[in-house]
Amino acid sequence: MDFSNQILFVVFNPVFVIAISGSVTLAALLILVRWAQRLGLVQGANARSSHLGIRPTGGGAAIAAATFVSGMLILSGPDDSVLAPVILAILLALVGLADDLKNISMRLRLGAQFVGVGGLLTYFELSFGLSDVLMQIGPLWLLAPALLIWGALWINLFNFMDGIDGLAASEAVFVLLSMLALASLSPQWELSGLWLWLASGAVAGIVFLPFNWAPAKIFMGDAGAYFFSFIIFIGALWGMISGQLSFYSSFILIALFASDALVTLIRRISSGQNWTGGHRTHAYQYLSRRHSHAIATLIYLGVNVLWLLPLAFLVQSQLINPYLSLFFAYAPLIAAMIWGNAGRPDTKDSQHVKSKRSKSGHA
Repeated sequence: MDFSNQILFVVFNPVFVIAISGSVTLAALLILVRWAQRLGLVQGANARSSHLGIRPTGGGAAIAAATFVSGMLILSGPDDSVLAPVILAILLALVGLADDLKNISMRLRLGAQFVGVGGLLTYFELSFGLSDVLMQIGPLWLLAPALLIWGALWINLFNFMDGIDGLAASEAVFVLLSMLALASLSPQWELSGLWLWLASGAVAGIVFLPFNWAPAKIFMGDAGAYFFSFIIFIGALWGMISGQLSFYSSFILIALFASDALVTLIRRISSGQNWTGGHRTHAYQYLSRRHSHAIATLIYLGVNVLWLLPLAFLVQSQLINPYLSLFFAYAPLIAAMIWGNAGRPDTKDSQHVKSKRSKSGHA
């Protein structure tokens, strides 16, 4: 092995790529926590906050930056399949960061999300024949636009769920690691550049989680929510295209976040509430007020690990009908969210929070 091949072997080595992702995340987070106020990356309490006072935000920028570096390392190897996904994910993270720094219009955010999802679907179609895979599931005329709409909706649903310490980060880590674990059980398993890149994103999330655990030292912000939700979408598509991960398994893994966010959104729309405004009426937010951020996050993580992951495994192993598994995953969770008052206004809490923030001098 000549010197250039030795360098290539070291740089593309999975352990090296993952170690770099974790190291860059840690370094960037330490800088952000220290310099967030000077950088304008701070978040005060608002209508959707479950905290008081001012905290650093934009931690997602550290995660995106680290995963970008790992993506560039992977591109130095023989697999260039990560190029378009990395670029699109970073662009979406930058849109989120812009929103963290200065609120941007909903039209601009939605436009960027549709462009990102549409660009990803186009890339997978041109490079891997996505439409051929979709036609094995159902009619292309229905599934193609449904994927575009779902991708943009999923980004927003995930962002809605980033409201208490540790919840969104633990969800992202759980889903990404579960996707990798389930895909590795497939007879077609191969550690491609895309799987390695998604693993580096999971590691970045693991490093971020202690900084975000209650009481959080830093929030991921829209930059992190956009980035994580998008790479989860990438993982679901890549698993389906490569034949290594069941589409139904991916949909089961996100059932908890999807159920809470969708029930809340539908109830707020149907009851005539201002569904585009900030609020604290998700089931997880009610749960965190009854107990604590940490307990609510641990309960959600427990449901993921003890209920959704085994169901996804049964589907992946073809031991259960996929439609039946979707029912078992979503039906009890939707019922739990309705029982947990997801989307129902809590006037007492709103008045109490407003009073506490007024007394503490925060808007």
